[in-house]
Amino acid sequence: MVKVSIIIPVYKTEARLGACLDSVLNQTYHDWELILVDNGGVDRCPEICDAYAQKDSRLKVVHLRENVGIGGARNVGLKHVSGAYVQFMDSDDFAEPEMLAANMKIMLEKQCDIIFRPAKMVFTYNNTEKIIARYSNLNGNLSFGERLIQMDREGCLFSIWDKFYKVSIIREHHLEFDPDVITGDDCVFNYNYLCYAKEGYYDDTPYYSWYQWSDTQSSRKVQTPESITRWLQSLSVFYAKYAKTQAQKKNFSDKFYILLSYLIPGNRAPDLHKKIFKIAASYRQQLYRPNDVGSLKIKLMAWCIYLNVPLLLRILLGLRGGQK
Repeated sequence: MVKVSIIIPVYKTEARLGACLDSVLNQTYHDWELILVDNGGVDRCPEICDAYAQKDSRLKVVHLRENVGIGGARNVGLKHVSGAYVQFMDSDDFAEPEMLAANMKIMLEKQCDIIFRPAKMVFTYNNTEKIIARYSNLNGNLSFGERLIQMDREGCLFSIWDKFYKVSIIREHHLEFDPDVITGDDCVFNYNYLCYAKEGYYDDTPYYSWYQWSDTQSSRKVQTPESITRWLQSLSVFYAKYAKTQAQKKNFSDKFYILLSYLIPGNRAPDLHKKIFKIAASYRQQLYRPNDVGSLKIKLMAWCIYLNVPLLLRILLGLRGGQK
């Protein structure tokens, strides 16, 4: 059995797929398998995957007739893994040669259930980059749960490609990516996984580069109440397990308001305010006064929910162009 399984869903990235696959082939650690999930490809990606697989037997290609979404493709990949650990990647990103070797060294030395890292975010359209998901409290004497809550507050749990997972935990608890979560399924997967992890390790070296190829947000999908509800369910279970202090519970409350705000952009439903309050009703006992929720617009929405005034939220949504 190989030690590491790498899963890469592939769709419409023919211009960048080769560089991504080369970065895997150039890993200094060699005991791995790469599962490429051709997600109903309509360009040359299926042929590129097959060509690479012919050159290296460690590559396996799974061809899907229809696109099942990136989370669905990852679920297909998980069914084919034979490794003890799994690394997720996107097909237009890049891994430094030392990534797998560094992760395996930590796993063997620390005997942890997950490895966290920062990542490099590369903006190709203006030739800039920045480090994301960097955890601030490197030397703090905190419990695993305290570190997780702080990581969530600092945005370190939102992605999966900057982490390293145990396959045994995924299989034992039947974890998968939720197809009903439109965006944010990475974060939901992390919340679910971390509820079963006993210890994790953060290393501050970024080995993964996440590429942003456009500055437009026009392709962002509109969230639905059903999607946000599933996200909040996982968030609630995660915080119920790890949030012990009032400050940590307030962090859940602020996160709750922020997630509900994701429903607003692009949503023209005339009864949106009712749907938001219907979701909020299930969590009202867990809500605190809005604190660190971001922009003024989100604060106004949050205060409407906290004070339980649906009519005011309806008016605010109308002013923001959220309704016709």
